[in-house]
Amino acid sequence: MMFWRKNRRGFRRFSTEWEGILEVRFRDEEGALAATVVNLSGLGARIHAERVHVHRRHLIDRSLSAELWLNVETPEGPLRSRVDIQWYRWLVEKSVFEIGIVFLEMAPSHRLMLERILDGLQGRRRGSGAHGNRVKGARTFGIFRTAKSA
Repeated sequence: MMFWRKNRRGFRRFSTEWEGILEVRFRDEEGALAATVVNLSGLGARIHAERVHVHRRHLIDRSLSAELWLNVETPEGPLRSRVDIQWYRWLVEKSVFEIGIVFLEMAPSHRLMLERILDGLQGRRRGSGAHGNRVKGARTFGIFRTAKSA
């Protein structure tokens, strides 16, 4: 038995192709990173980006305390959540970094919107008879920073 192959995901994932921006806030400066959302679930997303650093600071370095906010422009409206990077890897064949993010904070109205979006994607998958229906569109994905409360 191969335990490392076991799928531990609690939510179904849906293929997307939504262009966007990952905005990053460090303690002393802010930056942005162009990204494409290629996969969406109830817990997080998988994005593609050409780099994993902003202002010569690596986004995976936990000691830098980077704060990330995600805003995805969807058919239902803008979806906003604070996110955290869980993993990344270099995809040689596509020459991009693949980055796994998890949703940390999401307003209740945005959580309901996410559920409606996922229900719609599930309906498209069922209706098409396909196993990996790709959802294409010019959807914006961006991260917004807010000041930390004292």
